[in-house]
Amino acid sequence: MKILVTGLCFSGNLGGPALAICLREGIRNRIKDAELIFAVPSEKSEFDMAAHYGCKAIRKVSERMIKMNRLPVPRWAYKFMYALTKRGSSYLEIKPTVAEWKNTIKDCDAVLNLSGI
Repeated sequence: MKILVTGLCFSGNLGGPALAICLREGIRNRIKDAELIFAVPSEKSEFDMAAHYGCKAIRKVSERMIKMNRLPVPRWAYKFMYALTKRGSSYLEIKPTVAEWKNTIKDCDAVLNLSGI
């Protein structure tokens, strides 16, 4: 069983790794073949921390990224799209991120949102 966990930070929040490990172990005690995939912010430190704790992570997607992915943008306009994205993500980076997000959701059996904990 695959579970996508959203709303958790590994490096931006001191309790994030503890929540992730406790959640992973708690679910695995009940569901032996459970695989947790964490959607985290795009900073490299998030992925480094996830790997350090043995957790699989993908880049989280914002509503703005999804909307931009739907736009038919000519190749010459990509450099202008750079200014419209958060944290300097270029339009070329958004397309594969949104595609990975969609594929992960399709493959998962459940989504667990930890926002606000």
